[in-house]
Amino acid sequence: EKGSIVYVDGATCYNDLANTAECKVKHLVGHESYNKVEHLNTVNSIHSMIKRIYAYYRGVATKYLNRYMALFIFMRRLKEMGSSEKSEKLIGTIKWFHCHITRKSLKEEHLFTVHAEN
Repeated sequence: EKGSIVYVDGATCYNDLANTAECKVKHLVGHESYNKVEHLNTVNSIHSMIKRIYAYYRGVATKYLNRYMALFIFMRRLKEMGSSEKSEKLIGTIKWFHCHITRKSLKEEHLFTVHAEN
């Protein structure tokens, strides 16, 4: 998405893609370019987790990639919580939504779009 950060291992082959998508490229080539969050091991670990999730679903269509990523993020946020904490979190979040969700509306909604507040 526009404005995202693309973490790469020093290869320049991603620069054109990042420029087209209007993203920033962060090269993680040596220890001097690492910090606690921006580390090549962290990127590789997240990539492995995503691959395992997609293997479970036997792959995903590119058309629905944003929905699977939203599900992945949702599951990661709830992973470390206990059952009662998960329930409280879900109920607390859902009670503020005043909308009717259908399959059709989910197909048409881009889950990663950020809407500016008025």
